[in-house]
Amino acid sequence: MSGPDPLPACITVEAVARLLGFARHSIPVLVKAGLLSTLGPSRSNTVKYFHRDQVIARSRDTRWLEQAVETLRTYWRQKNQRRRPTNRSKYSVDPVTNPEEASHAN
Repeated sequence: MSGPDPLPACITVEAVARLLGFARHSIPVLVKAGLLSTLGPSRSNTVKYFHRDQVIARSRDTRWLEQAVETLRTYWRQKNQRRRPTNRSKYSVDPVTNPEEASHAN
């Protein structure tokens, strides 16, 4: 007989993040993408619990981990693109299409 399990059957977001090697703020992204599921109905502003054995199984599944990493990369790439201003600055002027404005810009 081995010793008691180091983790309870129901674990929180912090334990899930630790087991999978992701940041805590990545776990809701994976839940929303359907890669992780919480125990019971998930209501906002409540503690979310996950099944320990399901998370451990995911941590050993290379394909699942690759999908999770790609999901997080895509999420952050899209989020960062929404935050960045467009390449056109109000101070940059195209001298070909607006030669008069270009001469005033310098």
